[in-house]
Amino acid sequence: MKALGLNSYESKVFLTLCERGAMDGKTLSKISGVPLGRIYDVLRDLEHKGAIYVQNSRPKIYAVPDVERAIENIMRSKVEEIQKEIGEMKVLAEELKKELRPRRKEESIRTFWSLAMGIERGIDLITQKLEGVQKSLLNVISPSEVQIFHSGRKKFARVVANLSEREVEIKLLATLEIAEKFNHPIPEMRVVDELPLPFTVLDDREVLIKVENPAKRDELLGALYMNDRKLVESLREFFMELWENGKEI
Repeated sequence: MKALGLNSYESKVFLTLCERGAMDGKTLSKISGVPLGRIYDVLRDLEHKGAIYVQNSRPKIYAVPDVERAIENIMRSKVEEIQKEIGEMKVLAEELKKELRPRRKEESIRTFWSLAMGIERGIDLITQKLEGVQKSLLNVISPSEVQIFHSGRKKFARVVANLSEREVEIKLLATLEIAEKFNHPIPEMRVVDELPLPFTVLDDREVLIKVENPAKRDELLGALYMNDRKLVESLREFFMELWENGKEI
């Protein structure tokens, strides 16, 4: 019941009414174990959530005549609560953005980088950054990326699929051989005869450089993340040059 949004007292009262039938508040307090001083507050909350019905007699009688509808009402109440919290979080996020945004437009953003070495740490870094993409993704598909996608790593595959579902603008560059192996529906993909070292431009603000084993290109050694503006602009321009010369498939 906790997962549906009922606290301990609410769960006890609701389940007691489902199992024992209609009763007044005093009796319900004794059977459910909820203190008499709290029972009526709990009942009001349950009524507000549509979990119980109240007969306005003397004393008042409480009941759950339709369990299925009651559970649906509880779930709907929880969804509304979550939606309200999300709305408040969005407002707070916008306020924080305005408050923390550099006060001067000319103020430069501090360059930050992060290096993750090893297959698992590299995949974790790539996955984390892909999850944060909001608008656009320019990606040079590497042999190691295809290997990761087909290796059974569910989170990585789910994040890649979610990018399309969120209507992120995706452009992928690959060789024909890699494109055939990738075998995943992507709105825009072009092939070139030869790929540069694999990199990804995220939202025109960040870049990922995938480090592969020179002797075995399908083996990922790690990943480097940077938000250097000049590097991002340079790699974006380089990508678009390759894109213009690529062939649609």
